[in-house]
Parts: sequence; structure tokens; C-alpha cells
Amino acid sequence: MIDGLNAFQSAAVDSVRMSQYLTALMNELRVLGVTTLYTMEVPEIIEPHIRAPISNLSVLADNLVLMRYIEQQSRLHRLISVLKVRNSDFDPRLYPFITTDHGLQIQEAFSDPEAGTINDRRKGKVPVQGQGPQRERGS
Repeated sequence: MIDGLNAFQSAAVDSVRMSQYLTALMNELRVLGVTTLYTMEVPEIIEPHIRAPISNLSVLADNLVLMRYIEQQSRLHRLISVLKVRNSDFDPRLYPFITTDHGLQIQEAFSDPEAGTINDRRKGKVPVQGQGPQRERGS
């Protein structure tokens, strides 16, 4: 496990060279048959758009899992979703999860397709799980 690709990125003098280094490292580990888990924090934890801090991340990784927060009904909720699985089908839905003494407990996927969206308070849109499509408030 390499916990924190952000440290590699911040230590790099040249971001292009760092991307090439990470590509070579990941390829060597793959050739050796090593399954490696990399973690990376993104600065936008409650934003509508998430930007990967390392360019070409999708090319480097075989599988991508996103864990993030949403604000819903004045509370923060954690979500997990699969973004990519190389050479395989996968379920891209958003799943709420909680952390317990026994690890992650992944709950039922949102039944409302808008329930896992990020609040946009400036427009007054607040997604509410289980109550149909996104509702307008404050207008």
C-alpha cells in the first residue's frame, strides 16, 4: 500500500516527470504480480466537480474507487462509487457507507438518481434521498 500519492506529487520538481515515474513504478509492480493499493486525497471534498490531482490517473490505474462526502438535509454523508474497472463491467451507482468496528458497511444504493448529487445552495437545490427528483427550495 502506498498511502498518499499526494506526497509524491508535492515532492516532485517536475510534474510531467512524476507522472512518468509513477507510470514506471505501477508497471513494474504489476509485472511482479504485486497488487498495490494507492490512496490520494482530493482537495474538493464537498464540491460538485472533482479534479484528479495527478494527470492521466485513469491510464495509470486498473481500478478507481471514489470515496467522498455529500451534504444532505444539513448532514454530511459518505459515499463510495466505482469509477473504473479495467476490462470488466461494474456498477457505477453511488452507495452510502459508514465506518464501524468491523470495517466499512456499504448500504443500499440511492434509489433516487438525484439523491447523491451535491447541494448547490446558490441555486437553492437540495437533493433529498427517497423523495423523488431533486426539489427546489427557497425560490
